[in-house]
Amino acid sequence: MERIIRLYFFIFITTQALFSQTISLQEAIVATLESHPDAKIALLSLEKSRANLGVTKALRHPEIMLNGDYFPTKTLVMPTNGAFATRDSSTSHIDVTVTYTLWDFGRSSERINAAMYENDASLSLHENAKA
Repeated sequence: MERIIRLYFFIFITTQALFSQTISLQEAIVATLESHPDAKIALLSLEKSRANLGVTKALRHPEIMLNGDYFPTKTLVMPTNGAFATRDSSTSHIDVTVTYTLWDFGRSSERINAAMYENDASLSLHENAKA
């Protein structure tokens, strides 16, 4: 019986040695950060806050809109030689609108500051998750 246990133990040890893989400390840290739920939450929060900061900074830029319309129309014309004729005409319209906020009583700058603070908080959360 003892021999069978030793044989199983020997087989277990040799299969572990054959299929084991050594990784460096940096690889282990990266693998842990990619799979740990808290680290994933911190990374996604950081990405969200960076995107929010970019959207908030876009408030400083003008908004440009380009609109175009095309109206084809057919108009009945008085009969000539006993048949009604139609006249094809069309109308088009192009419109460019530029909107820029000159003064909003500090609302945009405060939104940008809040987004920066959120970004800093997410960055520190991400750094704490790494530690």
